[in-house]
Amino acid sequence: MPKITVRMYTTLKEKLGTGGVDLIAKNVEDALRQLNEKFGEKFRQTLYEPNGKIKGYYILLLNGKVVDRENPEKFKLKSGDVLHIFPPIAGG
Repeated sequence: MPKITVRMYTTLKEKLGTGGVDLIAKNVEDALRQLNEKFGEKFRQTLYEPNGKIKGYYILLLNGKVVDRENPEKFKLKSGDVLHIFPPIAGG
């Protein structure tokens, strides 16, 4: 299975105490499941709605391309891929 890097930013980075991890995963859904297992409740409460869906204001990018939060299993991974998880950012 492919080895990938997951990068996390701002709020998620602060809550989890890390800006990134390396995983071995077959698709984005598998990577998110592993992050759930690794970081537990802090990760779930930050990224997911109570109904289990990814919060709508989070953006997931796989090698710079937007990942459909509703169908992360469709995004197959290959070694060297980078999955970015961006939380909401405010500014002006």
